[in-house]
Amino acid sequence: GINLSNARMTSELCEQFNISYTSYDYDKSLISEFPVVEKNEKETTLVLQTSTKLDLSDDEQGEYNSISYISDLHLMHRIKNAKCKSKEDVVYTMQKIINTILDESTEIILIGGDVSSNFLIFELFVKMLKRSLDKLYTKRDFIFVLGNHEFWNFPESSVEQIVKKYREVLRKNGMYLLHNDLLYKNEWDDMEIIPYDALLQLNNSDISKKLRRARLTILGGTGFSGYNEEFNANDGVYRETVDRNTEIKESKKFEQLYNKLTDLLAKKNTVIFTHTPKKDWCEDLNYHDKFVYVSGHTHRNMFFDDGSNVTVNATAKNYI
Repeated sequence: GINLSNARMTSELCEQFNISYTSYDYDKSLISEFPVVEKNEKETTLVLQTSTKLDLSDDEQGEYNSISYISDLHLMHRIKNAKCKSKEDVVYTMQKIINTILDESTEIILIGGDVSSNFLIFELFVKMLKRSLDKLYTKRDFIFVLGNHEFWNFPESSVEQIVKKYREVLRKNGMYLLHNDLLYKNEWDDMEIIPYDALLQLNNSDISKKLRRARLTILGGTGFSGYNEEFNANDGVYRETVDRNTEIKESKKFEQLYNKLTDLLAKKNTVIFTHTPKKDWCEDLNYHDKFVYVSGHTHRNMFFDDGSNVTVNATAKNYI
């Protein structure tokens, strides 16, 4: 006797109750795997079975924010693996992922790229995440960088045009996108961003004045793979959107910014947040002792802490 005509149900339930539903079809070309990353995942699966936290002293805990990190969600793959037949199936699958993120995350959440190779799915994810956030009593700040998959859906657009589209979606939903930008959080817990153009124009003394009350700084961007000769644009990691020359140019942008700000940011609590690991975008392979490096892309799950240097590369959550 229950009227289910306007009920929001998965396709499985609709079929059980003999209710029609609108089929969901997605572009299969936006779902593909690279053998090298599949191999990395299989080799490092055990790393994902535990969460890792830094063992900070009491003094350090007073200075640091608690940060969660997740990368390479690859929602198109998850939609495929969940055998989604309708839009409600997609919403149901994505809501479960969002619930897990919110249940296990902290006050600052870094999302390290490769959320989706389909822009509309990325946008839906962000809107659903915002709706779920609005139901919480605690404040959460989401900070994104773009991965190579975020560029797949725009074969006729420039990097700048693509970044603008993603930045606008996140801005409308109260979230942040870092693309060669510096975000800082001050002692009043306000978030501010110094954009790329300003970072180039300002000298380090002026930037230092802006950061004088910063408790946390995050230098973020895709990073790209300009220094990677084995897995790069020539292998189609951005599809037709970014060629090898553009990739090298984009890596050098972030490398030059990193080199300019290294001495300044070493005096702060700093996270270097990129989609690709440091060796892909920087000629200097050494890690700075004062920074925490967070990346994704390779699907080689790794957490390294030698007491002075912390490096995270993951396709699932790790905690800083």
